Amino acid sequence: MTKKTNKTITCISDFHGLLTFKIEPCDLLLIAGDLLPAYHDKFLSANLQINWLQNEFKPWLKKQPVKETCLICGNHCWLGEIDNSYFRKIGKKVHYLQDEEITIQGIRIYGTPHSPEFNNWAFGKTEKSLEKYWSNIPENIDILLCHCPPFNIFDKTYNSNGIYRNIGSPSLNKRIDIIRPKYVVFGHAHGEYGRIKIDNIEYINCSLMNELYDLCKKPITIQ
Repeated sequence: MTKKTNKTITCISDFHGLLTFKIEPCDLLLIAGDLLPAYHDKFLSANLQINWLQNEFKPWLKKQPVKETCLICGNHCWLGEIDNSYFRKIGKKVHYLQDEEITIQGIRIYGTPHSPEFNNWAFGKTEKSLEKYWSNIPENIDILLCHCPPFNIFDKTYNSNGIYRNIGSPSLNKRIDIIRPKYVVFGHAHGEYGRIKIDNIEYINCSLMNELYDLCKKPITIQ
């Protein structure tokens, strides 16, 4: 962190419109995308997502024992592609990032919603395009908040036969090796919930749903 702090940070991702999980008291809540319910269509999803943000999420978040919130979109968050101003109006202590950096409570955070092309969902990019987005991630940040996992780190998705494929970004690994954040917080791969420290960087997949879209996991807390 930019200076010595003793902060409790809660990490969540991929709850897709379900708000039945419990948030423990924390200084900062990080949401790594796919918070919204969605249809597999950008414009059919727009009104659904606007209504959910305003009538479900905003009142829910006000009741949570958190001091500040930082969030990004994910591949189901069509509204972020259409008009991200709705996310910026949730509340004064709610910070939306879309390829942006912010310092909160002495903690430098960079947030980005993009991921490799996947079933034609939102914020999907070719690997070549992703390289350009990742190149904007600055050095000396404390937390990289992204929806996309790095390649081969908590990034497997499984089909009904148990066969997996990696949905992370290899070029993200390369950028992480250069910028060296303390934490990389992400979601997207529902079946890969967990945390691991590799070469002094902690990687956290905080997806709350499993591959069947059951809400069955708990938020992950870091200090």
